[in-house]
Amino acid sequence: IPPASTYHLYPNIATVYAALADRFAEELDARLAQPYTGDEAESWSSIVTTAVARASALYQQRPDYRRLILGGTAPAEVKLSDRENDEAIGQIIIDAISQHFELPDFPRRQQVFFHSVEISDLMFMISQIRHGEITPEMSRESARAMVGYLRMYLPEYLPEKTNQGSSR
Repeated sequence: IPPASTYHLYPNIATVYAALADRFAEELDARLAQPYTGDEAESWSSIVTTAVARASALYQQRPDYRRLILGGTAPAEVKLSDRENDEAIGQIIIDAISQHFELPDFPRRQQVFFHSVEISDLMFMISQIRHGEITPEMSRESARAMVGYLRMYLPEYLPEKTNQGSSR
């Protein structure tokens, strides 16, 4: 759309950026919600590690979104949109783990998974600010930090679901 027409659709540039962040969130959520199979679903921690790798790969493919979401100068509207999506991602990870394992219910479970996503995002943000990209090392560090935090709430091994069929 022509730049002058933008203001007919959006009140200011920050809302344009927030709409772009929402669009990226849809792409990211769709990628994270794809089935986890084989080695990806060997344990709850492998599901989490795979989710981080999928997110990292998408950010690498979309440097425009990476700069917008993870750059140090994101407008407040973008940061709020990203925080809201991180809550949705926490639920996506809960759902992915629950498809394969008996995930225990515990107080503040949704908040714990949200916090784990925030920890992962922080590692991505540090890498973006320092290196202009998410380095493989910081992607791995992000997964380690997320899994480490979740281990405070989850045992190392969860019982597998008995009605999985042939998904693994």
